[in-house]
Amino acid sequence: MGAIIKFGRRKERTSVASPSPPSASQILSNVAALLSQVERLEIHTAADMRQAFFLLELANTCIRLFIRQIDSPASRNLLLGQSARIDQLIEGVRTESGNLF
Repeated sequence: MGAIIKFGRRKERTSVASPSPPSASQILSNVAALLSQVERLEIHTAADMRQAFFLLELANTCIRLFIRQIDSPASRNLLLGQSARIDQLIEGVRTESGNLF
């Protein structure tokens, strides 16, 4: 004969509010902190270079979060274009830096 398993009563789930999106000032503070880290890096190895690229890409992602909060479509599109250009520059430098190490 098989074993009988008794399950306890199911607990009611408490409603957890979804986190609110970060404010513009929080986003800009994060970007400033990331760029400050990049500025302080002493790049001697390929790992240092990868860390710098990671921080720059993360900062650009934060900037895109900030851009989402801008109401003017024209301003938003202009800034998104500049953000895309930053991505292109990062990728170009990443490609060229492959020859350094």
